[in-house]
Amino acid sequence: KRRAYHEGEQHYRNAIAILQSLPESLDRDNRELPLQVALGNVMQWTRGWSAAETVEAYTRAGVVADRSGAADSINILTELCRAANLRGEPRAGLALADQTLAIANRNGSRPALIAAQQVEGFSRFMLGDLPRARQLFMQVMEYFSEEDFRGEPMPDDGCYAYIFAGYTERFLGYPERAVRLVNEALSIARRQNNPFLTVFALAVGSFVYDLRRDYRRSFEAGDEAVRLNIVSGFPFINAMGGNRRAWARAQMGDVGGAADQIRAGLTELSGMNFNGSRAWALVELAETQAVAGAYDEALVTVEQA
Repeated sequence: KRRAYHEGEQHYRNAIAILQSLPESLDRDNRELPLQVALGNVMQWTRGWSAAETVEAYTRAGVVADRSGAADSINILTELCRAANLRGEPRAGLALADQTLAIANRNGSRPALIAAQQVEGFSRFMLGDLPRARQLFMQVMEYFSEEDFRGEPMPDDGCYAYIFAGYTERFLGYPERAVRLVNEALSIARRQNNPFLTVFALAVGSFVYDLRRDYRRSFEAGDEAVRLNIVSGFPFINAMGGNRRAWARAQMGDVGGAADQIRAGLTELSGMNFNGSRAWALVELAETQAVAGAYDEALVTVEQA
């Protein structure tokens, strides 16, 4: 599957290059736009949501959409918003989310409004506006009730809403709700036999276990994410799941190589411009160094965080 995704990325690039060799025209733009969006969608997994190449594809798609007056602009804005937040630029993310929400309110499309509410909620969460984030995530989850899809897969935004609503509940002081929401996201992904959402829910959603100091569940989720990802080899999942697994096993007493693994994960994430949660990853590294007795290194890492 990993090879299929990388081959798909190359095929999209080749097709776009052929189109861009043609004279500019509305027809060329209309043919290029879905290819640029598809390229960005593939590279979210092969390169990372916030990677420069992924952002470049969506930025180019935005230029083409604006020029051709296409309706895809709102979808492109949501992806650029996500990327800005994951890069660690929540103010830029919120500006894009506000723009997306304004467009959605104007065109009156319910799916567009829900997509806009999802990224608005994520942006508010990243900026610490937890009550507003909770409200928006709840609205998205209401819309994405599994019963409403009657055998069709729930869109990814529905699963993401459960995960980040779980984060929000934890920081608002409701750990049991947080675990319940993240577990529901994982259950939805498994019931739909969606391998991508499953590894995402395991690697990312399990952060709520970290916050509860539930080392065993953190380890199991990170380990399963990495094992399920062996075939696909998506770098983001390997880095996040691997870090979670290494941190948890160190807290349970198995410190061998754990700090090195977390450093490798941090390097991988930095290469994707994934800086939105870097401080927390550094805290995990510092705690791992501390339980290994490397107190001076742990203090330096805390300063970096």
